Amino acid sequence: MNRTKAIAGISRTIGLLLVLAGLLAAQEPTVCIGSDIDELRTASEAAPENIGLRMRIVRRQLDEFLKTDNQRKARDLLTEVETQLGEIQKLGPDVSYVYRVLSRQHYRKADKDPSEYQAALDCIAKQEALGEIDFEMRTLKVRCLLRLGWDENDPKPERIVEAARYVADWFDSPTAPVWSSTLAVLSTWLLDLSFRQELLGIVEARYAETPDNMNLALTLAGAYYTLGRNESAWRVVHEAERRGLCDDVTGGRHVIVELLRKKCYEYGPQASTYDGFNIDRLRELVAAHPEDISLAYRLAIRLRAKGFTGEAIVRKIDEKLAEKLKEDRNFDTSKIDQQRKTLETGIAEAYRDAIPLIKTAVAGNDRLDAALLLLGDLQAKAGQTDAAAATLREGLVRVPFFLELREKLAEVEAERKDWKAVADQLAEVCKVAACDPTSWKRDVPGSLLPVPVAAREILMVDMVGKPEARKILVDTFTAAAKADDRNPNIRAYLGMIEYFAGNKAEASRWLREAERCGLCGEVGFEHPLAVEVFSRERW
Repeated sequence: MNRTKAIAGISRTIGLLLVLAGLLAAQEPTVCIGSDIDELRTASEAAPENIGLRMRIVRRQLDEFLKTDNQRKARDLLTEVETQLGEIQKLGPDVSYVYRVLSRQHYRKADKDPSEYQAALDCIAKQEALGEIDFEMRTLKVRCLLRLGWDENDPKPERIVEAARYVADWFDSPTAPVWSSTLAVLSTWLLDLSFRQELLGIVEARYAETPDNMNLALTLAGAYYTLGRNESAWRVVHEAERRGLCDDVTGGRHVIVELLRKKCYEYGPQASTYDGFNIDRLRELVAAHPEDISLAYRLAIRLRAKGFTGEAIVRKIDEKLAEKLKEDRNFDTSKIDQQRKTLETGIAEAYRDAIPLIKTAVAGNDRLDAALLLLGDLQAKAGQTDAAAATLREGLVRVPFFLELREKLAEVEAERKDWKAVADQLAEVCKVAACDPTSWKRDVPGSLLPVPVAAREILMVDMVGKPEARKILVDTFTAAAKADDRNPNIRAYLGMIEYFAGNKAEASRWLREAERCGLCGEVGFEHPLAVEVFSRERW
């Protein structure tokens, strides 16, 4: 009898284990470790609604396509890629990556069939309808328009005009590329006479109306430089320098100055042509030429650099002092304390002196959007957090997609302990900016977990360590995820938050959700965050 009961008990236990195994098996296909194509296909067949798995197959096969020299294999690979992209379109018509790949595919085929250029443009237009497109897609659009305009069998000169107008609008926008990229594409596109005449006509007319526009100034100066019109380029550069053009990182002159000097002698001396970085000399020039915006701007940048250098020295002093006190607890720190106090006073003075200079620059040219970020940062460092928040919010009204402004505003709100405001700004940033755990620091003394380096991630980890802030952060990001049921980025960050909070089960749930919405890694692998959190284990 007892044996029968025991066997029955064992049977029930086995039955429960089988049920549990069945439940786990139902979840298992949504997880695939590594980039083995057969395993990816099997997992995708078991979870056909998982966009991330399909994206991994696409990236894996595209990588194989680029490596193979076998034409038949290449065709088979592209066929599978196109099939997967078609399924992704059905699941998520707002997944921009699909149109990105398709536009490249159409462009690749256009050598044999020029109509593919229009097909590529149609895909890019669908991408643009979903949000901002990047430099690669914008330049691809221009190349397609130019190719249609140059078609020997059916030339369409109006498409060249369309390309020039598109470039003018792009370079005259807050999403204009960095100047080195602008110069690189202009050196090629300006070879076409029709394009060159149309673009120069538009840019020259707009610059004449809005000489405070630094994007237009640099576009025009770059075009003149490319065409060998060096004196015209110098004239534009000098005019722009008086209105604030400079290197907004170092506080020196813009890099176009050095390029132009290699071609011809600089003419037309003016205050802004001072090449040095000496703070005292810049103070003298600002006092003598208060109308010159770039001098005030450059001096403010140099004062900020002085403050940054002072802060680095203070940190180094503290590190050395800590080591010394470990060796000798009775070490006299009075002299070092006095040195630190002197440095801190100089740092505070540098930041305080820079603030009115930046205000002067912004007042003289309200198109210097980067100056608002600098002003907000300086105000925060000077302890003027309310003023800093107001400045940064003003900047976001002008340039709402300026992510660095949002991150800085989140930092300022954190100093004010307004955790809801911090979470709101971080959520807006994280909808667009991807989580990149490959940049995290490992083996940091005193930390069992890796340490993020991106400002937004540092803020999130800091909030995780504060119970009241953590709840607000999770609630805000969860609401953002519910409001946008196809955004993988916000779900990935929720996985990261739960990981640092020690909640591995929730981290797994959110990462699965993120993969379902399209989160994936390179060449068929799972996303690096999944690898970071779970190594190569099933998650």
